[in-house]
Amino acid sequence: MKFRSFLISIITISLIFLAGFGVSLTWLLQESPLALEGGGVVKSPTAAQFVSKQAPVMASMVVDVDRLEAYRQLRAPLKIRSRSRQELDRIKAQFLASRQLDYDQDIKPWLGEEITLAVTSLDFDRDRANGAQPGYLLVASTEDQELAKEFLQGYYSRQAVSPNTDLVFERYKGVNITYRRPLQNKPDPESGALASAVVGDHVLFANHPKVLREALNNIQVPSLSLEEAVPYQKAQKTITNPRIGQLYLNLPAVAAWIANQPALPLQDNQPTLTAGFGVTPDGLKAQTALLGVGEEENRNPALSQPVNALNYLPSSTVLTAAGVDLDQLWKSLKELAVDGPTETVIAQLEDSLQERLGISLEEEIFPSIKGEYALALLPQEDQPKVGNWGFVAEEKENTNLASLVKELDEKAKASGYSVGNLEFAEHKLTAWTVIKPVSNVALNPKKTPIEFNAEVKGIHGHVDDYEIFGTSVETIAQAITKGEDALINSEKFQSAIAPLPPENDGYFYLDWENSQTLLKEELPLLRVVELAGKPLFDHLRILTLASEGTDAGVRKATLFLQLTSRN
Repeated sequence: MKFRSFLISIITISLIFLAGFGVSLTWLLQESPLALEGGGVVKSPTAAQFVSKQAPVMASMVVDVDRLEAYRQLRAPLKIRSRSRQELDRIKAQFLASRQLDYDQDIKPWLGEEITLAVTSLDFDRDRANGAQPGYLLVASTEDQELAKEFLQGYYSRQAVSPNTDLVFERYKGVNITYRRPLQNKPDPESGALASAVVGDHVLFANHPKVLREALNNIQVPSLSLEEAVPYQKAQKTITNPRIGQLYLNLPAVAAWIANQPALPLQDNQPTLTAGFGVTPDGLKAQTALLGVGEEENRNPALSQPVNALNYLPSSTVLTAAGVDLDQLWKSLKELAVDGPTETVIAQLEDSLQERLGISLEEEIFPSIKGEYALALLPQEDQPKVGNWGFVAEEKENTNLASLVKELDEKAKASGYSVGNLEFAEHKLTAWTVIKPVSNVALNPKKTPIEFNAEVKGIHGHVDDYEIFGTSVETIAQAITKGEDALINSEKFQSAIAPLPPENDGYFYLDWENSQTLLKEELPLLRVVELAGKPLFDHLRILTLASEGTDAGVRKATLFLQLTSRN
C-alpha cells in the first residue's frame, strides 16, 4: 500500500470535518465553549518539533475533530443534519472501508486533538536522476500509546504479503520504526511506501524511512526543527487568536515546488507565511504573519475606516482591492520576488499589463497613485463570462495624475483608438473607441447606406477629487451615480468586512459566489485551486482580506472566509 493511499485514509478525518463544516457552518452552536473562546484554542502545533526548518509546507488541525462535528450537528436543522451525515458516511466508505480501516474502531480510540501534515523536503534523497521525490510526514497526537501501537500492528498485519518485500522493524535513536523494504533480487517499486513510529504521545507516518529518520533527528537536535526556527517563533508570537488549525508556508520553497524546480538553499530571512484559522458563526477567520519581506520596521495601519473611493463602486462589484498608495503596494508585491519562480510570475503579470497599456506601470502609473485607489470587476448581466473593469484614483497634491491621464489619452491615439469627449449626468467624459461598420459593407453604398458603431475600449472622467476609469460606459455610469447602491453601503460588503479590524491598510474583497464563472474563464489556474479545495470552495461565499501594518518585521493581516450552506 502506497503512502499516498494510507495518507488519504488518515487525513480523511480532516476531510470529514471540512465537508460537514462547510455544509452547515452557519448553524454552529454559538453558546458552545468553542465559540465562547473566540473560535478555537490558543495552541501551537506540537508536531513542529518533528518538522525540518526548511520544510515548504506544514498544515495542522489542533482541535478534536469529533468535538467540531458535534457542535455542527447540534445546531444544524434536521434536513441539513441528515444530508450531512449521509455525506460523511459516504466519505468514510470511500476512503476508509476500501483500505480495510474503520474510523470508529481503528482510528478514533487512539487519535488525539492534533493532526499535522508536512512536506518536509522537495527531494528527500537529493538525487535528481530519479526526479524530485518530496518527503511527506504525517503526525497525529495520541491519548493512548498502546492503542496506537496496536493499530499499527493490526494495520501491517492486514496488508497483503508481497514476495518482493520484507517488513522491517528497526531501532533508530531509541525509537522503533516499521517499514517495508525491497528484496535485493526482486525490487518492488512500491516498497518503502510507508514508515511509521510512535514517539511519546505522537504517531508518525512518512513516505520513506529517510523522511522518518530525519524527523527523529530533529527531536535529537532541536536547532534543526521548525519549532526552533526564529521566523516561525516570531510568527507564533504574533498569531494570538484562538484557532482550530494553522498553516505554515516557506514561500520560496512553495514557489519552487509549484514550478517543479529545486529548492533554494535555506536563508536566514527568507519569506514565510503563517496563518491561524478560527471559526465564527459565519465562516473561518485567519490571523496571518508574513516575514522576510522588506525592511524590518514597525508601521501602524494607514487607515481607520474604508477609503471613500469605495463610494464610486456599485454594489454589483464582485472583486475589489481598495486602499492608499498603490505604488507602495506594488513595491511590497515585488519584494516577495526573492526567488526565480516568484520573479517569473510577477514579471509575467507586469509584462501583460504593460503590453495592454503600452506604458510602464512601475515608472509611469504607480508613482502617480499616492492617494486612495479602488479596483473593481463587475460582471455583465447578459454575459456571465465577460466582465467590466473599473478603477478609481484620488488626485493628491504633488502627484502627476492629471498628466498621466493626458499621457494615457495620447497612448490610446497612438494605438489607433479614436479619443473623444462626451457628457453624462453633467460630467465630461473621455472615451477611447474603435469605429466599426454595423454590418458588412455593401458593394453599392448608394443603395445601402453604411452604418458605423463606436465600440468603447476605455472611458474615464473626473468626479469630485477622483479620476474614474472603466472598460465600458455602464461602469462609469454606475460610478458617477453613486449613492445607496454603492458597494460600501451594501449589507453584503459590510457583513464581509465586519470580522476584519477597522484599522488596516485597505481591503481585498471577492464575491466568489457571483464571480467564479467569470474568474475561472479569465484565470484557468483557479479551476485547479478550486478542485484541490473543493470541500471549502463548494461552500465559499465571500473572501475578504485586510493588512494591518508591520510589527517587528512581521507583516500582519486578517483573512475572512464567509461560508454558506447549500440548501
